[in-house]
Amino acid sequence: MASSSDSEDDSFMAVDQEETVLEGTMEQDEEPHPVLEADETRHNRSMSELPEEVLEYILSFLSPYQEHKTAALVCKQWYRLIKGVAHQCYHGFMKAVQEGNIQWESRTYPYPGTPITQRFSHSACYYDANQSMYVFGGCTQSSCNAAFNDLWRLDLNSKEWIRPLASGSYPSPKAGATLVVYKDLLVLFGGWTRPSPYPLHQPERFFDEIHTYSPSKNWWNCIVTTHGPPPMAGHSSCVIDDKMIVFGGSLGSRQM
Repeated sequence: MASSSDSEDDSFMAVDQEETVLEGTMEQDEEPHPVLEADETRHNRSMSELPEEVLEYILSFLSPYQEHKTAALVCKQWYRLIKGVAHQCYHGFMKAVQEGNIQWESRTYPYPGTPITQRFSHSACYYDANQSMYVFGGCTQSSCNAAFNDLWRLDLNSKEWIRPLASGSYPSPKAGATLVVYKDLLVLFGGWTRPSPYPLHQPERFFDEIHTYSPSKNWWNCIVTTHGPPPMAGHSSCVIDDKMIVFGGSLGSRQM
């Protein structure tokens, strides 16, 4: 993600301006020499007249999310250049991963209200339809490790946090669950939560629930399954075709 600077707004017009100042001495009774208007010496150059190397460099500052898609619709030339920019971004990132040359940056994004609270062991995934990262649940670093069941969305275009107030069968507060994308749904599975402080010495609770969330409908749904895995947390999961594959995890007293 690259942030735009004030100078990028000027990239749509390269202006070469020359000012001609006529110098000379004037007697009190002489007429002043005429000064050339600035408009007569100003030369404008549109984006279409820029060399492709310069235009490609300018387009490289766009966000790889919605801005790439929007710019590609301008004309065939921009579509071709955006494809090249996206190709360079992808292979540049993959090369950095392979060489271990990745620099992490800590960023804070605004939220018009109470921001997302600090947490760990939450679930997260990327949803391409709206170029957003969804975050569910997790727990605090307090002594009781209280769990959340709130849902948040980070818009990667506007860099803003949004809290969808969804309806339906909301999941229980939990941490250590997995959140994966299947078609137009987010699938939440498993997780654990600490018991209430009283009565004492209660065991942790693990879940085998499956919930789906529809971003388009803003709706949670609880899925009833048969012959499923035992309640677990800290596992890994992914979607292949029409199947969700689950590996490993913890059952509390023993590991899987």
